[in-house]
Amino acid sequence: MSDSLLWLGIMGTVLGTTVLSACLLFYYTKENWKIVRPTLSMPVLLSSFIITMVPIGLLVVDIAYGESHLSDSTNNETSSGSSSSHHQPAIHSDGLLITWRVIFWSTQALSWVILPILQEYSIAGEFTTKAKIRRAVKENLKLYLGMGTVLVLLLLYVAFVSKQGLTTANCIGLAIAASNAFGLILIVLFLGYGLTQLPRSLWYHSSREYSLEYCTWSAPAVHEHHETTKLRWADLQSYIHENRVKIEASNDDPNLLHHLDLLMDLANTDTSPRDRRSSYVDDDDLAGIDATTQKGLVKLHAKTIYMKNMLEQVKFQWKHLVDEVETLEDMSKMEKNNQHPETLKEYYHIYFRKTAMRVLSIFCGVLSVILLWSFGVATPLGRLSVVEYLVIGGGNASRMLQIVSLLILLPYAGVCCYWGLFKFKLFEFNLLVPSYSSVANLCFTATFLCRLILPLCYSFLIVCGLAGSNHHIAYTAAVVEDMNTIKLLGESFNRFLPCIIIAVSLGVVTDLIPKVLRVCGLEVFSFSDFKKDTDILSEGREILSRERNTYRRNVARSKKGTNPLALNEDDGEA
Repeated sequence: MSDSLLWLGIMGTVLGTTVLSACLLFYYTKENWKIVRPTLSMPVLLSSFIITMVPIGLLVVDIAYGESHLSDSTNNETSSGSSSSHHQPAIHSDGLLITWRVIFWSTQALSWVILPILQEYSIAGEFTTKAKIRRAVKENLKLYLGMGTVLVLLLLYVAFVSKQGLTTANCIGLAIAASNAFGLILIVLFLGYGLTQLPRSLWYHSSREYSLEYCTWSAPAVHEHHETTKLRWADLQSYIHENRVKIEASNDDPNLLHHLDLLMDLANTDTSPRDRRSSYVDDDDLAGIDATTQKGLVKLHAKTIYMKNMLEQVKFQWKHLVDEVETLEDMSKMEKNNQHPETLKEYYHIYFRKTAMRVLSIFCGVLSVILLWSFGVATPLGRLSVVEYLVIGGGNASRMLQIVSLLILLPYAGVCCYWGLFKFKLFEFNLLVPSYSSVANLCFTATFLCRLILPLCYSFLIVCGLAGSNHHIAYTAAVVEDMNTIKLLGESFNRFLPCIIIAVSLGVVTDLIPKVLRVCGLEVFSFSDFKKDTDILSEGREILSRERNTYRRNVARSKKGTNPLALNEDDGEA
């Protein structure tokens, strides 16, 4: 690969990921655009998504460039009669070295400083920019304190136990090694889960009957969350209105009136809400908030921001679930009655959906087996790694086979890792909803993507047999060589840790890990769970039937010119 092709690959990767990142960001925020757009949140989020996608394409370019130069160098030495080891270091491209270093330190700054602060800033209840920044930094002090404690302990180990000395190179290597080790631990869990569950999910959901039953099983929980959130929002509106009347009557501080007016605009309480408070939600939900003081208003503002984001998200989730059930039932009726499809959507659901999803499931299953096998044998039996054979083949791999394998296997590993991340309900912000995702949700997602992407690239290099510092890959020269200066978290630790992925996958397949996590109070879905819950399935059918009947009544009323969706919400609140 020539230098011109190298730069073309780098620029194509950056341009492609920029367009993809912009489209994804718009897809998740198009209805909340006015909320997400202000200040620096949009540029930071866009940069974060770009920086987490570029490494996948860049690593493909890096491996292809390094192996191409290695092959050319070996051929030249063979033709000239000189001998040289295959593992002799090569001259790396300066452009790749600089790009990898910029990406590494950018991901560290984003994931540990910028994004956590922006996340807390977006949900802070203070009314001024400076106060919001102070609150965001204060909320992240626990994170920084924990990080500082771990780093101090590691520095003491390097200085007194391993006796390597606290040189600048060792301190930098320690920071790189600690970040990489943290990312690899997350990858072991999320990638091990995704490699087994993603193909199974595609196979199960290829069945229309299974998908309908799954939606029915999910309906009670989603409906309860939807209704509870609406009631809590109504309580919050009433509470804000009541305190606006109190403050206006007392005529105390004009700043309180101004800030409460901002809250009323945010909570859409221009008109007087209901006189009665909901008895469904405990008053403890608003306990301890005295809206007649500035401190109480700050708490109330933070709660309003949180509740408004949650309300939009649960509304979308419930509407999406009902629409999905409606579509699945309509398609089943059409197929049963031998009706001819009229739209592309109907053609897809009746003739192509099952076959397409099962073919994709089998293809993903094959890729998962290849990756799991390669992770399992990469360290003790490197030459048995299928990925290593496909990518380098002992130096004799076809260039086309190499590039195609990289373009399929590496992005698939990334998809499985990210898919596994969002299937674990570990945190309240671990949720992305199309059109209505908040800044806090997006920051949380970008934070974890920044922490995972480079360790994922390194683990892929391990199964390719290219993770050592004596290979022709710029990533190893830019990151791995510094990391390997620390014995505790160096090459040996990082090489053996990804092998645990296969043990995690076996635990997921046998339902051992989901059972252990549920005992610990963590919510993890199991494919066999909902079939056992006949009571929940019956409740779900009743809820969905009631929802459809309500919608049909509202459609009849809409002939008078009223939006049936708006009527449906009114009936749900009554």
